Amino acid sequence: EIERPQIVLKPYVNNKEDTYLTLAILADILDRLSESESDYIQRKLPSVLKEGEPNLLLVPKGEVFGCVLSLFMGATDQPLPTDEEVIVCDENTTAEEIELLWRRAIVDESGLLFCLANADLLDYDVSQQAVRSLDMLTQGYA
Repeated sequence: EIERPQIVLKPYVNNKEDTYLTLAILADILDRLSESESDYIQRKLPSVLKEGEPNLLLVPKGEVFGCVLSLFMGATDQPLPTDEEVIVCDENTTAEEIELLWRRAIVDESGLLFCLANADLLDYDVSQQAVRSLDMLTQGYA
C-alpha cells in the first residue's frame, strides 16, 4: 500500500535526477497534505443503516462506544472515525456543534458516516434546538 505523502508527491517527481521543487509546486504539495483526511475515506455503510437518512440506534449505555466503533469498522482497512464524523454528547454540547454535524452530513457526497452519540445527555433546550435544526435543514432534501 502506498502511503499518502507518496501519492501526493508522485505527480511532481518526474525522475530520480529531480532534486529541486519550485515554490509553486511545494505550495501545492503542502496544500494537498493539509487537506482533511476525511477527503480520502470511503466508508462502507453497515447493512443495518439506511443510506441517505438519519438512523436511530438504541444501545445500552455501556455499549455506546463499542457500537459507534463497530459502525465505522465496516471493513478491516477502515480508519478510526474523525472528529468531523462523530460528536460524543454531554451536558455541555451546544446546539451549534450538532447543527454543524447535521450540515456536514447533509452536504457530504464522499460517503462518510456521521454519528451523534450519547444524545440522551444533551440539555433539553439543546436537544429541542437540534431537532428543529435537523427538520429545517432536511426540508429541501426530502
